[in-house]
Amino acid sequence: MIKLAGGSPVYIPLLPSENSPTTTSASWKLDMRELEKLFNSKTKAIVLNSPNNPLGKVFSRQELVVSTPPLIFLLSYVIQVSLTISNFG
Repeated sequence: MIKLAGGSPVYIPLLPSENSPTTTSASWKLDMRELEKLFNSKTKAIVLNSPNNPLGKVFSRQELVVSTPPLIFLLSYVIQVSLTISNFG
């Protein structure tokens, strides 16, 4: 979608938590400092997928609070179910 709109996507990987004795989808974290370092005058939006694929990571409310510069849009994709449209047409 970003490329179709003429933009250049920048990806930030999730990192496993160092404090977790086992690795689950919940133990993967987004480095907010790394995210903030990537903001510049060309940044127009942030796209956040939750649940994240392929890990299945569901972001907590605290993780979804992203501090952005003014005029930055946060697009969050949060649906992960099958949709059936009946009586269409």
